[in-house]
Amino acid sequence: MFPFVPPAESRIAPSLLLLLSRIASGTMFAVSGWNKLFTDDGRDRMLATLMEAGIPWPAASAPAVAMVEWVLGTTLVLGVLPRLSAAALMMICAVAAVTDGIGRIPAGLGPLDWLSWFLYLPEVPLGVALAWVCVLGAGRYALWTGRGASPMA
Repeated sequence: MFPFVPPAESRIAPSLLLLLSRIASGTMFAVSGWNKLFTDDGRDRMLATLMEAGIPWPAASAPAVAMVEWVLGTTLVLGVLPRLSAAALMMICAVAAVTDGIGRIPAGLGPLDWLSWFLYLPEVPLGVALAWVCVLGAGRYALWTGRGASPMA
């Protein structure tokens, strides 16, 4: 056994990893949403991306998605309703991967190359980190999980 592996009964390491996952993914969404809402370049890029992806009503969808990213990214970092926040943000990752991300993968690749490109899309590992929070909860370092203690507490 490696000396840096915590004992099985320790729940500090999993909670710290959940906290790190929440901070990294939540901050990414909060900053991204902020830029899409409050900067001209961010708004323009978001609108162009939604139009190119064929998302319905891009002029209304862009600020709505940006607001969801900003608010739920912030609540995820704070640990306020983390499962709900992570689930909604995970759906945004899935839609972005399908509507925009897959289009960035070069055509003509073999199955393993295509899979490699797909797994390198930022939406994929981000979605996995969010799924982890959906399943396990916030860990012990959260403000409000919405229902009793987290299973990691």
